[in-house]
Amino acid sequence: MKHLFALLCVCFFVLSCADDQANAPLIKIDGVYINSDKTNYSQHIESIPQLTIGDVISFSLTLDGNGYDLKTFLLKNENQDIDINLCCDEDKMSKDFSVPEEGQVIFVDDINHISIDIDATVVKFSEDMSVLAFYLFSKGKDSEGAVVKIPLEMVELAE
Repeated sequence: MKHLFALLCVCFFVLSCADDQANAPLIKIDGVYINSDKTNYSQHIESIPQLTIGDVISFSLTLDGNGYDLKTFLLKNENQDIDINLCCDEDKMSKDFSVPEEGQVIFVDDINHISIDIDATVVKFSEDMSVLAFYLFSKGKDSEGAVVKIPLEMVELAE
């Protein structure tokens, strides 16, 4: 009887954890391109070559609320070594609260699926690994946000 109770408790715990992720929003990386190269690194993020000052890395993302309206998308780069240009349908973002040039988009109501394009330009060399982090939050009750972190390695060219 104790084993049956323990098994039921474990099953309940596993199912409750699964439900937390079931309503989490989704970030899908559809395309990752560097400069004018036609190679799509979206399926092989770890294969992105080292970047130098002036390189532009372009991302195409699909954001999905997983059954809920989207709330917020954030793009962070802590090293401040990359300038970003974020583009999405202006009718789908709040004009009062969104600051796309700083990587912040607040969505209007009834948006649960959208495509976003991002151009990130390396503006200064950093010896530390640069990480672009995408955060997505939905309006789902008790929904955790989605996070995708993309490490970018840089190399300084000799003059």
